Amino acid sequence: MKKKYFTTVQQEPTFMKMKMKLDRRKLMLDKIIDLYKNSESTYDHTWVGSDPSKAFLICVASGPWKISRRKQVQEEALRWLGNEDLCNKIYPRRQLFPFKWQNDMLFSLITSLNLKYGIKFEDLCNKWKTNIIEYCKYTDKPIWMRNIEDFFHMCGKGPDGTKVLWMFVRDFLQLPAFPIDQHISKKLNEYVLPCNPWQMIRLCQKAIINPNELNRRLFSGRNPDWS
Repeated sequence: MKKKYFTTVQQEPTFMKMKMKLDRRKLMLDKIIDLYKNSESTYDHTWVGSDPSKAFLICVASGPWKISRRKQVQEEALRWLGNEDLCNKIYPRRQLFPFKWQNDMLFSLITSLNLKYGIKFEDLCNKWKTNIIEYCKYTDKPIWMRNIEDFFHMCGKGPDGTKVLWMFVRDFLQLPAFPIDQHISKKLNEYVLPCNPWQMIRLCQKAIINPNELNRRLFSGRNPDWS
């Protein structure tokens, strides 16, 4: 079989495509650095507390409403939980949250903890927090990424998760995260950056910027009356 030889003319389009791709990547990294420098954080990441079950309910209750309404929903959810771990709770007969998607996530997590994992939510979160650097033996993904995907799956969501679940990952698990809401999406569009959490995490890491910190800075610029 004869070897194929490519001429300079044939190679040029491929070279140009690669160069354009690298140029776009560099432009996005420059924009992320610029966005980081032009923002400041007033965001308190300790707002979720130190208890994983309470932190989960607090994040899920952070719906699209004003702060006063958010606090009311959070307080009702915390009263239902008491000092229990979510694995010890039975899903309430009445809906705990105003929205169906919130109740669906709670039901899915409780079911997963009891039927599939048989483990306390606290122990599971502690396990997730410790696996930061290692890679999974069976995939090319780092373990922290697999842990996030597992958490989303336990909550009945796909690998892209939702804003409130990403908030739990960012502020409680403190794993790489980039929650996106309407305000964040508007800011990213302004800088022509992808409105995808995983893509933003990768770009921030390439730019040697903590994605959690950049995201908190952007959240700090939101209307303080809304969650």
